[in-house]
Order: sequence, then structure tokens, then C-alpha cells
Amino acid sequence: MLHYESSRLKILLIEDERWQQEYIAEMLDGTGLDIELDVAATGREAIDKYKKISYSCILLDYILPDMNGQLILGYMQGDGHNLDIPVIALTGTKQKNLSVELMESGVVEFIEKEDCSSDILKTAILHSLARQNFTSSRMNIVKSSYEKKIVAYQGREETTISSRKAESSDTVEYLSLHDFLTGLPNRYSCEMELGLTIENISRDEEGEFGVICLGIDKFKQVNEVFGHSIGDNLLINISERLKSQLNESEYLCRLSADQFIIICRKMVAYSRVNRIANHAMRALAKAFAVAENTIFVTASVGIVYYPDGGLTPEVLLKHAELAMFSAKEEGGNTIVHYSNAAGSSVREKFAVYTGLHQAILNQEFELYYQPKVCFRTGKVLGAEALIRWFHPERGLIPADEFISVAEGSDLINRITDWVLLKSFQQIKYWRSEQLTDARISINISGRNFQHDHLVEEIEIILDKHQLDPKGIELEITEQALVENQSAVKKEISKLKSMGFKISLDDFGTGYSSLSYLQTLKVDIIKIDRSFIQNIETESGRSIVQAILAMAHALKMTVVAEGIETHDQHVILKALGCDIGQGYLYSRALNADEFVEFCNASRNKH
Repeated sequence: MLHYESSRLKILLIEDERWQQEYIAEMLDGTGLDIELDVAATGREAIDKYKKISYSCILLDYILPDMNGQLILGYMQGDGHNLDIPVIALTGTKQKNLSVELMESGVVEFIEKEDCSSDILKTAILHSLARQNFTSSRMNIVKSSYEKKIVAYQGREETTISSRKAESSDTVEYLSLHDFLTGLPNRYSCEMELGLTIENISRDEEGEFGVICLGIDKFKQVNEVFGHSIGDNLLINISERLKSQLNESEYLCRLSADQFIIICRKMVAYSRVNRIANHAMRALAKAFAVAENTIFVTASVGIVYYPDGGLTPEVLLKHAELAMFSAKEEGGNTIVHYSNAAGSSVREKFAVYTGLHQAILNQEFELYYQPKVCFRTGKVLGAEALIRWFHPERGLIPADEFISVAEGSDLINRITDWVLLKSFQQIKYWRSEQLTDARISINISGRNFQHDHLVEEIEIILDKHQLDPKGIELEITEQALVENQSAVKKEISKLKSMGFKISLDDFGTGYSSLSYLQTLKVDIIKIDRSFIQNIETESGRSIVQAILAMAHALKMTVVAEGIETHDQHVILKALGCDIGQGYLYSRALNADEFVEFCNASRNKH
């Protein structure tokens, strides 16, 4: 008998539906295990409990009222650290394709809710605990080993982690310290090496060294065009080429997906660190041959120096990343030193980026709804869901300020997931209470279509809330559509088959083309506000009239956004525009205010 079968287990069940909580509790009672069950109905509640209480195991439902399972696990891990307890995902049939992403987030077992039984739960719990116990035992050996090596570091010749690989055949130890794809030391190893370098060089009061953060520009486009397999092979080639540019005194590691760190460990002049960075950039600028494909890349580089740029490994890495982030902001393929990256603009953007990580967890976002009005009847037909960020210190942060920052990273996927979840919850509530049947439009970033599971995520949320997508519009900007046609076309087809309407936002500001409008079968186009502002001029009116004629010939509905004056309203109505949106009718309203606005409009008309 495994010792877990006789030990008391404290299990956290993360599930929002009461009947599911009771059902899982009943199944756990039937396992014969000594279990103390704790329940969390929201992601925030689960994260708070996890931080305060030591659990043996977590049972995780994927969709919670405030966030999805991946977000929950991401917050639990924090700063890239692994979960220290096993997680078992309780999934629905529509979530099968998320298995790989969930495993990368820390899930070790999967149980479909339809198949859940006491025996299956017992087996999954015991297997996950046994696996975790084995891993923990091996990691304790690793930790003990490296503590001894750090103590023994003084007084002996410097030895890199790479050379330790040859001295040890322990696979667990090696994988815990290295990136499995490239074989380079990972972030944990990088922090250890920085600590050793600081310790060694600090004996000289004037000791200095440099840290280079190198980020591959637009690497996600490589994955999108060539596929993830080619992208992985490219990263391996990049790591090999970088290694070929360095000598023994320089330490290379892979910090994250497309970011690398070079530690110039010996006291070197600033010019030497710059030369290393320039050599690396020139090396990467040469063509890569990957599986019969020729691929060119560039890199953004940030440089920080010890001690001026930070006194600890964590601060040095943060500042190196900040400088690299600034290089990307300048267009990429350039070098920025941390001292030059400390301008208020870059710091502000980086602060926004950092704050976004906590905004969902701290419930700082709120959805507002800007009404859309029918030109023919004057009635409210729907609204656009708009996200607002109420920062605890900075107050209201405009969406155009933080969305642009989020779109520069995977944070946009987290934010879109939250918007979809909250929008669908609100629509479900309005429909069930018969408060309003207004059509709601939700913005989808072009970056979201690069996310492999966008459609599946939407399908899961719909299924969770038993929501009919009829009456829901998904908006994508014209520019995003043009830039991502290959990725967007297939996804739009799936979404339309589910019952969604597709709206093309900011029409006329990008590469307007009849061919893609016909190919993608867009339902609605929104004339950009820049055209509405000039509609009182002859040329401006002619452009809008041409757009309306084209759209109506293709059986599309036309929305004019940014309407601010009565004269604009009169002209658009005379031209035959279908729907209007703007401050002339209403500002964006919170959920309760929007229902009141709809009721007032209904009574008026």
C-alpha cells in the first residue's frame, strides 16, 4: 500500500458550480482516501488559498467566473517558478486540444467530467502524488548538490554549468537546470550564475561586468508562417550560432521563448560588451537554413552593467529586459543600454506591462458598453463592449495606452480571454432576466488569431454558459485582417459557422479590398471615425457614400463610429447608413446604465 492511502490529504477543488462541487465531493468520499476538501469558486479565491494553505493536490475546472485555468496556474506559479503540488484538470469534451498548453502550465493528470468516478479520481490522485514525490526527492538532491558546489566555489577555478553536464549523468538534475530544446542553461541557472559572478567580482571594490539581453524580433511570425517545428529548429540554430561567437568567459542561457542572456563574467570595458553584442547581432543577421527554408532574423539587444544597473541577479535581469524592451520599441535590430532606456516613456510602458500581469487577478478591469443606434428607427440595436482599466494608483488608464502594450506580448491573449468570459456572462444574465436582447460586439485583436486555441476557447465559454452566439458580433480591425489573412480566414469561417457575426473595424484605414471582403464573408463594416469627422465636406461625404454603396451591394450592414454632432447624424441618415455609434448618442456605460439606456430608448420609441 502506498503511504498516501493512509495519510490525510488536503485537496483544493477549484470549481464554481455548486452541483459540480457536490458531485466531486461525493466521488472523493468514495475513493476510500482520508481527504480534507477545500473549495474555491473563483480563480482569485483559489490563488489566495494556495498562497496561505499547504495542499496535497489541486483539482481544477478550466473555466471560472473570473479567469480560465491557465491564468490561475500562471498566477500560482509566478515569476516562472514551477508549482510545488500536482494539479489534476477536470475537463469537458471540448477541452481536449488544450492538453498540451495545460501540461506546460503544470497539469499532470486529466479527467473528463463525464467519465469522473471514485476509482478514476483515486488513481489520478495517487499517481500524481507519487510522481510529485519522486520529482521532489530528486530536486532535493539537486539543491543539496548545488549548495555544496556554491560553497566550494571560492578558491577554485571557475567552472560553468555547461561543463557540469559532462560531470554528471543525472538526467533530472540536468533538465532542472537546462532548457530542453536548446540545451542551454535556463533562467534558474542564469540567476545562479549571476549570483556567483557577483560574489566573485565583488571582492574587487571596482569590479564590473555586463549583462546582454537579446530578443529575436517578430519571432512569432516565424511560427505563424513556417510552423512551430521550424520555429523550434530555428531557435536551436540561433543558440548554436550565438555560442560560436562567445569565449569561455561569456555565459549564454535561454531566458524565455525568444530571449537569450549573455553574461560577460570577467571585468571588461564597456566597449568590449558592445562588441560582443554587435558580433552576436551580425551573426544572427546571416541567413538560417532550416528544413529547406531560408529564414532571416534580427535581434533587439538590451545591455546593463553591474553594479550601476543593479546589485542582484533579479534586478540585473529585469533591467536588461527593460533595455531590450526599449530596443523593440525603437523598431528592433538595435542596441539600447539600460541607462538610455530609463526615460519616462519607456518606464511608463514597462510599468503598464508589469501592471497588466496583476490587473486581472486584482479585478482592476471592467467592461463598459457604448450603445449603437438604428438610423431608421432611432432604437438601440446593440453596443460595443469596451474594456476599462482602473489602476489602484494611476486611476483610469485609457485602453489605447495599455492595449498597444499588451499586443506587444502574449498578455493580449489573457485580456481577450477575460473580455470574452465577462461579456458572455453579462449577455447570458441579460437574456435570462429579459433585461435586453441588444446585440453585443466584442473586439478581437489580430494577435489573438495567432493563438492556436482562440476558437476552442470561445467554444468552451459558450458551452459553459449554454449561450447561443446569435446576436454576438466579433470585431477585428482591417489592418489586423490584412496582416494575418492566412491565420484569420480559417478561424473566421469557424466562428461564422458557430453563429457569430463578423465585423470589420476601422474600415478604410488599411488596405481596403473587395476581394478579401468577399473571400472572408464579413457581415458588418464600421466606417472609421476619421471619415465621419470630414463628412460635412464634399470629398468626405463622397468617400462615405462610396463605402456605403459598396457594402450594401455586398449585403453588409454599415456602422458609422465616432458620431459627435447632429449634422453628422443627419448626413449619414440621408446617405442610407444603417447604424450609428458615438458621443452624440451616449458615452460608454457600465452594465446597469446600459440597461437603463435601452429601457429609456424603448419607451421613447
